[in-house]
Amino acid sequence: MPSRQTATILCTIAVTSIMTGCAQPPSLNDPIQRQGLWFGVMEGADLKPTCDAGGTFWRAVYNGTYEKQVRVYTLKQTGATWEFSSFARDQMNFATVPVNLDDPLAPMRGRQTDQKLDKAAGDALDGLLRAAHTPLTHSQNLDGDGYWWLIHHCDKGAWTTAALRPQDGQRFSAFAPAPALQKQAGDAGALEMPPAVPERIRQDDRRFNFTITARPNGIASMPKLL
Repeated sequence: MPSRQTATILCTIAVTSIMTGCAQPPSLNDPIQRQGLWFGVMEGADLKPTCDAGGTFWRAVYNGTYEKQVRVYTLKQTGATWEFSSFARDQMNFATVPVNLDDPLAPMRGRQTDQKLDKAAGDALDGLLRAAHTPLTHSQNLDGDGYWWLIHHCDKGAWTTAALRPQDGQRFSAFAPAPALQKQAGDAGALEMPPAVPERIRQDDRRFNFTITARPNGIASMPKLL
């Protein structure tokens, strides 16, 4: 059963969502809208028209267990320049955050950035991502309470997908583009890494229990985020 403070926050969020409805544009920084957008972001659904039109982009998603930490980095070529966007959210901890009636969603918000990069900066990030990109050759399951990178790349209309997990060793733990992506996003926090001793999580304690199946050219399964 949730604590009184958690229940108060959730009730206030529910009332706020009814009052605001769809007045605001979709944003990952809005946790209510994020519920409906998250798997589309991981799928790269918003970028598919760009790829179909022969465009070039990257989307790198880091899951340091969904409850603890998520990062999304998107790099898209627009003519001679690039667009870069990022989203970062750390652990959602209601217990340590006072209820703020002016912003009841505060405990679940993240940090979102949108930038335009010149050719040199965009090309540098593109080069790092290309050098580290190893597309999948078979499907891999990625669990919400696990640690992984999911990377989509469209190169002039050709889509490939990569996934990195702890069992991939240095390719996962020292993913070469990560520092540059974090620096560009202004993300000063370290990426959440798997503990030395694997965590034992009871099924009942998995509040965000989902599995997606990554394929060489996208995602095969699209679960519901509860």
